[in-house]
Amino acid sequence: MNHTENEKSTVDPHQSRSVEYDRAKPEITQPNSQFDHELFLDGITLAGGYFESGVRDFNDYATAMIDCLGSSITPYLLSFWESIRRYPGLDTQDMTSVEDSKKLHEELLLEQRRRNDTSVIEKGLSLQMGASIKKERKKYENEDVIHNREMHHQILATWKRDSPQMTKRLRSLQVLDEMAFVCQERMWQANDDYRASGMSPTDARETAEKEHLMLEPESLR
Repeated sequence: MNHTENEKSTVDPHQSRSVEYDRAKPEITQPNSQFDHELFLDGITLAGGYFESGVRDFNDYATAMIDCLGSSITPYLLSFWESIRRYPGLDTQDMTSVEDSKKLHEELLLEQRRRNDTSVIEKGLSLQMGASIKKERKKYENEDVIHNREMHHQILATWKRDSPQMTKRLRSLQVLDEMAFVCQERMWQANDDYRASGMSPTDARETAEKEHLMLEPESLR
């Protein structure tokens, strides 16, 4: 069927405007966007909820927000807080003042930076320690030391039972077995040194084990 130029259009004007709107509205999922829409919506919604429940102290608000959304929300806390203050029709006179809120927020940001810096340093030191332990074990193996496997298993069993946090950390660094190996070899070297210095065999062994095998429960350290 042919359509003539005089034939009336059957396009729905509402549909046309919808198409134009879809074409004009901005993309909110740009891969390189620095604006996190979900975080913003979650944050402002939650902040409003705390305000409606009676929270007027910035510290109380910040603590509740971080507990709920995590520390990643910290940089945006003041923005949400002040948005509520400026919202038309709300009674905000009991809210922490603008100046005090800003100071408290700056303290939170400073503390967050300190924690992040400390975490980076600790991670770097942990990686260095892991590499050092592996290197030390390799050195002993190259020296063809006679390693007591029964003692090795006893050390691991004691650590797992009495020092679960240390065991977990060593396992996360993938050096649990290596550390047990190295600790035993350090103990035997210290034992030989103490005996050579004139210490009795019993005292030498007991002192060396205490210093190097880390058998004392971590709750007592």
